[in-house]
Amino acid sequence: MELWPASITAGNVRFWQVILRFIPAILGAYALDGLLAPVQGMIGKMLDMLPDVFAAAVIGFAGWRVAKVLRGLVVNLLAVSGANEANQKAGRLLSAPWQWPWRCRSDCAAARPRASSWNTG
Repeated sequence: MELWPASITAGNVRFWQVILRFIPAILGAYALDGLLAPVQGMIGKMLDMLPDVFAAAVIGFAGWRVAKVLRGLVVNLLAVSGANEANQKAGRLLSAPWQWPWRCRSDCAAARPRASSWNTG
């Protein structure tokens, strides 16, 4: 999937906003009431959704900020409590899955990474 730059996306959105804004005026000028009513209904529904979209954006932003603050608190709390050292000890013990006794059977040698895949740092 190809991602477009934000400027192209914003330009396309603005283009379609202008088109949808002027379609009712064009249809009204030609007295095409059969086509005008559904278009006006669609635009009305889109405009009715704008407050909900704005509220969702505000709630999402506030949630993101709260999550960042809580992440910082948890990280600092775990650092102060010494969880980093415990994690490093556990990481050394569990970093090699072929050494896990409950998983190691006759196929341990096949699960062990080759020397070329080790991170030499």
